Amino acid sequence: MLKRRQRRVLDIAVTTAGAVHSKSVELDKTVAKILGYNFTSDKLDLLYNRGTQRLEINREEIYADNYETKHLISLATVAPNLRYFRIKGGLEPGNHIVKVEYKDNEHSQYPFIPYRVTLNLDLEINENI
Repeated sequence: MLKRRQRRVLDIAVTTAGAVHSKSVELDKTVAKILGYNFTSDKLDLLYNRGTQRLEINREEIYADNYETKHLISLATVAPNLRYFRIKGGLEPGNHIVKVEYKDNEHSQYPFIPYRVTLNLDLEINENI
């Protein structure tokens, strides 16, 4: 039976200003499709104004280097069921590896302090596996 679940799958601790922070995660084998994704943070203003990233799923580049994270987040004013960037038809997880290379960029109005970047996925789970 297929069920839909939203999961926090990856956290990146951004501890150095101007650096690239890379992290990969292997999704559970019960994941049948990736339906959508979004980024969140404990410091949304820094994520919005300082962040760029590269997102890769199953070795497929979803967003290239330096794609502005502000385009992949949603604020509290957005209804919860609309907060994910949708993948039309869903994406087969393949090797089940998701990789993010997040870069913190200098910004004169937002000085650096350590923060966390989180990738959330909207998933279709096969509970019969």
